[in-house]
Amino acid sequence: MEEKRSVRHRDYQNEYRKKYIKRVPLDMQIEKYNAIKEAAKKNGETVNGYIKKAIDDRLYPDGNVPEHINRRDLPGMAIDIIAIREQRQKEANKEKKKNNEDVMTDKSQEESSPSEDSSDSSEEDE
Repeated sequence: MEEKRSVRHRDYQNEYRKKYIKRVPLDMQIEKYNAIKEAAKKNGETVNGYIKKAIDDRLYPDGNVPEHINRRDLPGMAIDIIAIREQRQKEANKEKKKNNEDVMTDKSQEESSPSEDSSDSSEEDE
């Protein structure tokens, strides 16, 4: 099942790229590439993301990048993948919350029950 999903996902990505993505080869001096790479790293970005942001900054100097520019229309399988991820995250959060509640219940039960040590020590005092 997992293999079928990954094949479908790969096929979807390939189709999406053919329809919506244009590869743009970019030649530059190594020194400039290294400078971009370092700047991207300092900003926690990839080189690709850094260059795309620089282009957006130049095209839209007021910062109002049209929504459709940075948004993917996610038809078909991509929506399924997002739904699956969201469902898994919800399930993980529920499990985590349940585990935290169980731990809190155990702690409150331990605090409310008298310990055996205290009864032993009171018998020794007599």
